[in-house]
Amino acid sequence: MQKTLNVMISVALLCGGASVIAAFADSGGQTVIACYPDLACGALTHARLGELPDGVLLRSGEIQVTEKDLEDFISRSWLADQLRAFRFFALEQEAARRIVASLARKASSSAETGSISEEEEIGAYLQRVIKVPAVTDAEIADYYERIKGMIPLPLEQIRDQIRLEIEAEKRQDGVEAYVRELGKKVDIVVSESWVAKQSSLAKNNPLDEARSKGRPVLAAFSSGSCCGPDTALPLLQEIERKFGDRVSVIYLDARRNQVLGIRLGVKGIPTFLLYGRNGNEVFRHTGIIDRERLVREIEKEVDGIR
Repeated sequence: MQKTLNVMISVALLCGGASVIAAFADSGGQTVIACYPDLACGALTHARLGELPDGVLLRSGEIQVTEKDLEDFISRSWLADQLRAFRFFALEQEAARRIVASLARKASSSAETGSISEEEEIGAYLQRVIKVPAVTDAEIADYYERIKGMIPLPLEQIRDQIRLEIEAEKRQDGVEAYVRELGKKVDIVVSESWVAKQSSLAKNNPLDEARSKGRPVLAAFSSGSCCGPDTALPLLQEIERKFGDRVSVIYLDARRNQVLGIRLGVKGIPTFLLYGRNGNEVFRHTGIIDRERLVREIEKEVDGIR
């Protein structure tokens, strides 16, 4: 699942390298991130809010996405049920794909365009655009420390695999960072009234509901298939017994909440997320975590709560 959606997110990187993109004047319109800070996670972060014709959700140059287009996109996905609950996220994916596909065609020679698929064309372009920083020995050692409890093998035996994994993470991080800035390079307009509605609907999930209650929240994305028995659930139960109603504790099955996980940047399981009383994230950890460390982080947030 994540591979499929990450491909969609990744292709938006192409927009940054095409010569057809020109700087545009700031129209003064409000952006998505300015009005809805927690809604966008990708290509529409800096899109402008504006009035569009009935049934049109987005315009960017000659590209237009309608409500029907979005429903067709969702219906083709094996995550259709989850995407229908997060239609704004689905629009980000479809808009990125269309914009990038157009730019990739313009950046490729006619011979290349006729001989390879759209996905291959995009992949080739990404290889030219993304510059992945070299992986250091310190990064490999740090990664190994995080996983050695789950994979009982000596570092030297898996060093090459770890290097490849870190390279992939760095590539994806670079893609995501670029995607978030896309609206600063390409003039993207989304329907203001539609976004307002989607902002409210997107919060209809246990985590966002808990974050709005004014007390700390500890959430864990995990699964029973995560390297054997689920290690997160027993830990959450201990935390719940220790802190009682001073902390909201939420377990999220990673398989049933894949779109929410991607929205929040969850890239592995288990992932623990701690939010303060104002709903902002204050701590994150991916992998097995020491109970005492997690308790210390929570105590910082519950200090003074009775």
